[in-house]
Amino acid sequence: MLKKIIITGGHATPALAVIEKIKSERSAPKIFYFGRKYVFDGSKKISFEYQQLTGQDQVSFITINAGRLPRQLNGYSIISLLKIPLGFFQSFCWLAKINPAVIVSFGGYLSTPVVIAGWFLGIPSISHEQTGSLGLANKINSFFSKKVAVSFPEVLDQIPAKKGVLTGNPIGREKFSPSRKEAIFKFISEAKKPILFITGGKSGSKTINLTVRQALPKLKKNFAIIHQVGVDDCPTPQERGRYLRVRFIEASYFDWLLFRSHLIVSRSGANIVLRLAFFKKRAVLIPIPNSSGDEQNKNAKFLKGLNLAVVLKQDRLNQESLIEAIRQAFLLKISPKYPPWWSEADPARAAGKIWRLAKEVAR
Repeated sequence: MLKKIIITGGHATPALAVIEKIKSERSAPKIFYFGRKYVFDGSKKISFEYQQLTGQDQVSFITINAGRLPRQLNGYSIISLLKIPLGFFQSFCWLAKINPAVIVSFGGYLSTPVVIAGWFLGIPSISHEQTGSLGLANKINSFFSKKVAVSFPEVLDQIPAKKGVLTGNPIGREKFSPSRKEAIFKFISEAKKPILFITGGKSGSKTINLTVRQALPKLKKNFAIIHQVGVDDCPTPQERGRYLRVRFIEASYFDWLLFRSHLIVSRSGANIVLRLAFFKKRAVLIPIPNSSGDEQNKNAKFLKGLNLAVVLKQDRLNQESLIEAIRQAFLLKISPKYPPWWSEADPARAAGKIWRLAKEVAR
């Protein structure tokens, strides 16, 4: 029986789904989450994972000050570069003290010192790659991990032989709803138009937000709109007629909101795209330009191939093109033909598969 487990990494949404699965076990181990308190160096913005996990039963949040390899040099990137050995030292000390049975990593620069330190200490790791292309951190982690779980089968070709396992990208099984007193619940229950949910991700997108504001008078004629603008854009929920803007959507009812929305406007990160595919939701996807490994364009192409999305390039984004893309997406006929591998990578079962994999490699 596992008594202690480490979970770490930059992709917190699938990590939360696995934590939910572990906590549902009759004899669940103590979970230690190695994460970051702030979203990046020099920021005062509290990270998504810190907000969601601090204070949870059975979970202890441990802050790791890891650095990353910078893409460009500036004051913050130099500080980040110098933190690389610090992150390894902190990880080594904490792992030696906790002595867990296994490490489960969800990619990102913060996971690499944890996985490597665990390897030196003889603690086995499994790593999960949520996107359609192996990120830099997981390229490194794959050499030190016992197994690498992936969401897309093409990633198996990028992993050392016999380590890759197709699991899918996990989503939580429990679907909590917001309190009846919350603005979102009230807004949806009273809406008399189709629900249009607009999000630029957990931190929001200023580009999308600005365009939405310009297009809002026309959009409100046909939709009741929930707009997640990000933590820097809007201090409190504000409702104006058929428009509700909020800073942040709680992880516990994000899927509840997706399920009740008729159409979604979003970036095309793996988490949101695979959720939209699972729930069979129409979407307008606006990929982040120049994402790592062209990840967002690949994800958008996948959902478009299921006839569930209209893809709008950011350099063509304006109020007219957004309105037209929403019109086209709303007319899409929902009859997705999933690829043969989809049943093996079912997001609803992925958390269980990753947890079983962790127990298999645990010492």
